[in-house]
Amino acid sequence: MAATRGVPRVLRGVALAGSSAALAVAAHAAAGGSLPAAGPTVALTILLAGLGVALADRQRGLFAILAVVGCSQVGMHVLLSGHAAAAAGPSHPALMTALHALAALATAVLLTGAEGAVFAAFAVLRWLVRGAARVLRPLPMQDHRVVLTVAAPAACPPLVDVLLRRVNSRRGPPDLR
Repeated sequence: MAATRGVPRVLRGVALAGSSAALAVAAHAAAGGSLPAAGPTVALTILLAGLGVALADRQRGLFAILAVVGCSQVGMHVLLSGHAAAAAGPSHPALMTALHALAALATAVLLTGAEGAVFAAFAVLRWLVRGAARVLRPLPMQDHRVVLTVAAPAACPPLVDVLLRRVNSRRGPPDLR
């Protein structure tokens, strides 16, 4: 059970892509840019999700997340500027850059906090599962097998052996021949 494998890893990658794409579109539109066509935006978001899942093999810090989100903001800006459906108004390059940078920083800070919370939750969950495994561990079975043995006669002490063999000879039935 780990946040770096399986469904938690995929969810972390998708959260990175979804939040980065949503904030890129919002920052672009807030700066007077146009809204993009849905197809290219979804395609780039899926590529970002693949990159996010690939990078979710371990816990990342603020700078690593900021680097990925910053690159995604640049990619989304290029996509949004090149494939605009309709002009939403005049675009201001300085405002556009500032809003994309602010969106990248806000996304990275939020994702770093979420990353820490996910890893803390998994650490607590692992601790609880280990504790439950210790408490619910089956008790050792006691061995109640019955062992049958054939008892061999104990060896006679030498004095008893002499008494039985030499002094009191063993007699058998009379010989009737």
